[in-house]
Amino acid sequence: MKILAFSLLAGSVLFFPVAHPEPKFPAGPGLSVVTLNMAKVTLIDRILHDLRAYPALFEADVLLLQEVNQTAEQLASNLGLHVATDHELAILSRYPLKDVRVQPLKQFDLRYRSRVRIALSATAESPWGPVRIVNTHLDTRLNISDRLEQLEPVIRDSAEFAGARIIGGDFNSNDFRWIGHMVPAPALRSQAVGVQEFMTRQGFRSAVPARETTFDYLGMRLDWIWLRGLQAQASHIYPLGFSDHHAVWTRVALAPRAEDLQSAMDRVMKGRAGTAVALDVDSGKIVAKYRLEVAARRLARPGSVIKPFTLPALPARTLLCPGKLQIGPRQMDCTHPPTGAAFDAVSALAYSCNNYFAAAAAGLRNSELVETFTRAGLISRTGLYDGEAVGELIPPTSVEARQLLALGESNIMVTPLAMAAAYRKLALEKKPTVIAGLTAATEYGTARLAGVNVAGKTGTASDTRGGNVHAWFAGFAPVSSPRVALVVFLEQGVGGRDAAPIAGELFNVRGSTLW
Repeated sequence: MKILAFSLLAGSVLFFPVAHPEPKFPAGPGLSVVTLNMAKVTLIDRILHDLRAYPALFEADVLLLQEVNQTAEQLASNLGLHVATDHELAILSRYPLKDVRVQPLKQFDLRYRSRVRIALSATAESPWGPVRIVNTHLDTRLNISDRLEQLEPVIRDSAEFAGARIIGGDFNSNDFRWIGHMVPAPALRSQAVGVQEFMTRQGFRSAVPARETTFDYLGMRLDWIWLRGLQAQASHIYPLGFSDHHAVWTRVALAPRAEDLQSAMDRVMKGRAGTAVALDVDSGKIVAKYRLEVAARRLARPGSVIKPFTLPALPARTLLCPGKLQIGPRQMDCTHPPTGAAFDAVSALAYSCNNYFAAAAAGLRNSELVETFTRAGLISRTGLYDGEAVGELIPPTSVEARQLLALGESNIMVTPLAMAAAYRKLALEKKPTVIAGLTAATEYGTARLAGVNVAGKTGTASDTRGGNVHAWFAGFAPVSSPRVALVVFLEQGVGGRDAAPIAGELFNVRGSTLW
């Protein structure tokens, strides 16, 4: 995308890029990826000169290039890379490219300089397993609704492939509202925000913080690298002399080839006091387990992982959280950051607001939570292990006991296996408010270390034997079509700090059936 930059006296603003420190290269298996609009430059010596100035770019494993023309083959030959190219797009890869596809995108009549737009995709056969890569270049003069419509085929192509996926390119997510696809007018918010929201809903995460700019003029964010099933370890923006776009670079970690969920669970839980269990959502069968006897027989307070079951019993309300919370002799203060806004059901579940749940539970009858938790199966045998323990649920007899029960801190003991079965049931029921709250918890709340496209909840519960606190995570994925329900229980720890990252690693296992 090109924009004519006028002088400051003419009323426009030029953006001058800020220098960034060179990124550190993490150890271990990984893949370095670059996206760059080449601005149709054909001087191969000039291109190589600028790339050599930055080792991260010159030595990248994958280059996603837009507006590249015949230079792609020359550049691939000089860099010793495999290449796939079509319609001014190119994928250059250190590893062989297979299943190359060209996906037509919706064409818009822009009145002037309308162009054919495509997505170019291929699978890079890395030593650590296949990675599906999509490169695209969207139209310039589109409003956000049209831009997302043009992006839809890119998402559909990517969705056909399980495992690790990368989508990159020039999304042209500018700061304008276009009148008749010709005249730019100031927009209330940048299209970059709309693109980020859309891609996040599809289960992708940006490799580079949204505040970074990638275009010389006006400080706009046009160029992106999106990841699913991969974790960015480092990222950087590089200005190059031959293009008005900056190169976006990221390095992603790659797991060993073909590790299944059971192997990953054995690896990440090894030596930990606790248990983990994963259930197939459709069949209810166990697909992975660590210390299954513990999962089936260990009775413990559930803490905040019980809140999704508490929520449907509560009356609709909003609450401005005061932070401090005293329930009888128990100090149950909220640990979430101040938000300055009242919580509703979704945000209260996302941030695990004790005040919200305690206040709402105070108005319930003593029997209501007992009936709700019993229907959820929290105290029932699952039938998945011979000799499994039955949960304990004591009806509360006071407001304080009812409030603590709503928080999973009194009058109830459950097994991790029963909790997994109950979350599987949540995944099948698909109650909108509960799903929204659990998804928000992993996006910005207490469970945000559990991964992308995951619905889940963390819990930190007191030990009835005194001393320690237990760490819980319970959830399922993918959000829109759940396949696996997962519970992680640690004898000692904090849910968001200790259990959620384990869940995140398991949900991102290469070679599993999750995605």
